Amino acid sequence: MAKKSYTSKDNPVMNFISQASIDEVDGVSADNPSTGAANPPAGYKVNHAVIETKSRRIQLLMQPSLYGEAKDICNELGISLNEFINRAVRKATHDKDILEQIIKELKG
Repeated sequence: MAKKSYTSKDNPVMNFISQASIDEVDGVSADNPSTGAANPPAGYKVNHAVIETKSRRIQLLMQPSLYGEAKDICNELGISLNEFINRAVRKATHDKDILEQIIKELKG
């Protein structure tokens, strides 16, 4: 069985998808269709191991009081709780001092 083609003009799905959105996903810029924003400059190679296109979904249990405090901070900053947690985890995993402090607290 041949692979389905969703870019065919006969496909009814294409009535709802604009060419501009397809170009954006494919990395083709409007200024120069042959080279897109996703294409690296000459001499550079794209490291596909670094480009993350998917997210992992986790379930997080949190005390209601901590949730309320975090949500209040997020509302003040104008960001989502998800963004706040992502930034906190990123900071904790990349900053050795913070990571050492967390490990010290966990070990007691």
